[in-house]
Amino acid sequence: MIAILGLAFRSVLNDPRKALLYILTIAFPIMIIFALMAIANGYSSQLSNLIPSYAGNRILLVNSSANSLSDSILEYSIVNELHEMGFKQVFAQILIYSNIMGDQGFLKVNVHGIDDLKRFYQYVSARVNGSMPESDFEANVGILLARRLDLNLGDEIRLIEGENTWTLRIVGMIDCKCPCDYEILTSLEGAWRIRPHLMNKASFIELEISGDYNFKEVESILMKELHGTSLLVERPFRDAAENIINATFNSVKSWSISTCFIVLVATYFVALKLSLDSEKEVLILRYIGASKRTAFSFIFLKSLLLVGLASIIGLAFGVVSAEVGFRILSIIFSTGLYEPPSLTALDILHGLSLIQLFSIIGIIYPSLKASRLEVGEIRWRSAYR
Repeated sequence: MIAILGLAFRSVLNDPRKALLYILTIAFPIMIIFALMAIANGYSSQLSNLIPSYAGNRILLVNSSANSLSDSILEYSIVNELHEMGFKQVFAQILIYSNIMGDQGFLKVNVHGIDDLKRFYQYVSARVNGSMPESDFEANVGILLARRLDLNLGDEIRLIEGENTWTLRIVGMIDCKCPCDYEILTSLEGAWRIRPHLMNKASFIELEISGDYNFKEVESILMKELHGTSLLVERPFRDAAENIINATFNSVKSWSISTCFIVLVATYFVALKLSLDSEKEVLILRYIGASKRTAFSFIFLKSLLLVGLASIIGLAFGVVSAEVGFRILSIIFSTGLYEPPSLTALDILHGLSLIQLFSIIGIIYPSLKASRLEVGEIRWRSAYR
């Protein structure tokens, strides 16, 4: 077997141009497989880093008759009652859906009025570039919305609702890796100025449950003390986000498995062409007494050598192409965080195992077909090619 392997290796080296063509034919789909795996890993890591670091026990207190957060109206005095009950993290908020003029016309945006912005930013671990609003005419803008609208510190934004217009000056950009990154944030007083009929009211109140209580106990207390309200439990964002990330990750990886069928087709045609190119070598082997099994081993090992070399080249090209493509996309979309595509040892082992399996399936039939030819038929075909 070692002698046949050495003979197959020398046969590959005898015609390097054809060998390179065959290798690249197989390497291209292999490159796609590893590129998809690397991109899936980079994409998963990058999204995982964007998951907000929110507290785990957050609930929203809303009006029980409201159909949405923006429809909900609560008295602001409830905040004081919640403080008296022992809740420390309590934030009254107003959510306003408004229009802002952009380069491509009106854009619907969320204007988020929050009581005690400083504590809220600490609560959601937000970073502020600039300062926090000190008057009703100032606002912070989430970093994603600022990029979309090309806004800078000191710019003014005009909120338009029908015939009414409100102007807010941007004094800070916030980055919290949370939905606020795509909102306009102002003080509760600023939101009351925009919606005077909501003066001394809030759309909802956000509070955090301490470790001394569970949700059922808090719900029982609040429903007893605060009539006409209901609680919404915020599903842990990390769990929800990780489910989405894993689903996307598996979806991208599933394409790499589908691409293995292209590897099968590529190796089949390469092995078929290789068996035709190797007829004279097979003829010599048969003349000196080699069996059909030896002829099969020669074609099979020669094809497998090409697959092995193609796997190495495809792996290298796949990682490089994923790195280049991912870097270009991160520049185009101005991604703040960059997690380079990567492959784990398990990914490489999994990918190479699938490639070898599908390649062997593609090689077997052409190798069997070539080994079953009789000496006379091989001589005749070699003479008239």
